[in-house]
Amino acid sequence: MTLDSCVLTVLYVYTLLSYLTARGLRARPEPETGWEPGVSVIVVAGNEAGTIGRCLDSFRRLDYPVDKLEFILVDDRSGDGTGQWMKRFLRSGRNGRLIETADTPDGKNGRTNGFVRACRSASGEILFFTEGDCEVPETWIRTLLKSYAPDVGLAAGFIALDFRDRRAPLFTRVQSLDWIHLGAIGSGWANLGYPLSVFGNNFSMRKSACVQAGGVEAVGEHWTRDFALFRNVRDSTRWRVVWAEEETGAVHSRAAASLKEFYHQRKPWAAVGRDRGVMALSLMTAAFLARLSIVACAAAGAWKLALLGFWSLLLADGLVLSQPLFALGRADLFRNFILYELTCIVYSVFFAPLVLFAGKVPRK
Repeated sequence: MTLDSCVLTVLYVYTLLSYLTARGLRARPEPETGWEPGVSVIVVAGNEAGTIGRCLDSFRRLDYPVDKLEFILVDDRSGDGTGQWMKRFLRSGRNGRLIETADTPDGKNGRTNGFVRACRSASGEILFFTEGDCEVPETWIRTLLKSYAPDVGLAAGFIALDFRDRRAPLFTRVQSLDWIHLGAIGSGWANLGYPLSVFGNNFSMRKSACVQAGGVEAVGEHWTRDFALFRNVRDSTRWRVVWAEEETGAVHSRAAASLKEFYHQRKPWAAVGRDRGVMALSLMTAAFLARLSIVACAAAGAWKLALLGFWSLLLADGLVLSQPLFALGRADLFRNFILYELTCIVYSVFFAPLVLFAGKVPRK
């Protein structure tokens, strides 16, 4: 095959997969309303005193009946006052308990031990998960609960790394686009019946689905406990996985402040990518090859073909991003769309292979 035919084939496959993703985003069924089960909010945090206060403050503003809401807070061997923040929050009259992971029985690392103990002790019918560097909207619980049709076992939400009404560094805004793009792919393929993953800092699940999938202990020592829990429910039960695309269900998290931090953030994601299944690997491979083909064309001096490839990426990714950006009230991020695409080319071609073939992720 000639360079032209190879590039055009790759771009066609990537555009087709993007079109199917966009179709999946439009296929989301109407959510249920009015359901108020018992809810347990679970946070495992270690040495996050700089952010845990804002996280707990956002919990105070949650719009949900106090008598149906509990908080399971896990202090993972912190030495910076994280546990003190948690104790003050619970002393303010919030229903819940503090778990401290000073020991790690059964060979488990601290975070996994805390995660397992928190899920075991939770009394809620629905378990909600976020992390200590996140802020949740007051509508978080009610929005995700709307997605729980009778056959839904797990509902996830989107992540934003900046606020629409606040100035943020350009690097943060580009990362916001990336997280929303990843969420859109997860949401679209979940609606098509092929759930790929969820964000560990914004998802919920039926406790009964967790039990049916072998219990939280079945996550073992997987690099990312949230993905292992999701995978077990997806592969071992008949429960459906859905995403809430509304702005009212999106959680705000902290962006990576540097390229080094970005690398260490994405390293475990690459490890998870090896475990996501054929469809996820196909999407990752198509994205990589589409961007590699543009670099190859530019290197060969085929500038018209490289430009065609770049515009094809803009079309394909814009098709996927348009619905969630408007649904999340973040159409303003389109101003950074071209820079995001250029960043993706650099990341995919020069950075992703380094992450993919890096050594094991250290256990925390």
